[in-house]
Amino acid sequence: MENTLEELRKEIDEIDKNIMKNFEKRMKIVSKIANFKKKAGLNTYDPNREKLVIEKNMKHIEDINLLKYAEKLLQYEMDLSKMYQQEINQTNKEQIHGIYKKMAPHSHELLKLAK
Repeated sequence: MENTLEELRKEIDEIDKNIMKNFEKRMKIVSKIANFKKKAGLNTYDPNREKLVIEKNMKHIEDINLLKYAEKLLQYEMDLSKMYQQEINQTNKEQIHGIYKKMAPHSHELLKLAK
C-alpha cells in the first residue's frame, strides 16, 4: 500500500523535529568547545578536524547519490558552528569590555584603596 502525501509529510515532520533537537544538543556542546578553545588559546577553525568530521561521517551514508548532499550538510553544520563560536567569543569580549567600561569611572577610587 502506498503512503499518502500527508503521511509522508508527517514522517518528514518527525525527522525534522529530531534534527532540531539534535541541532540544539550539538550547538550546546559547540558553546562548551568555544569556551574551551578560548581558554586554551586555540583557533575556532581547525581544517584538519573538519576534514576528519567529513570523512568519518560520510561512512554513514549508504546511498551514493546522497554523498554530495551529505557532505554539504556537514560543511554547513560546521560553518554554523564556527559562526556560533565566533559570536560567543565576541559576546565574551563585549561583556568584558562592558565591565571595564563600567569600572572606569570608579577606577580612581580603586586606585586610592590600593594605596
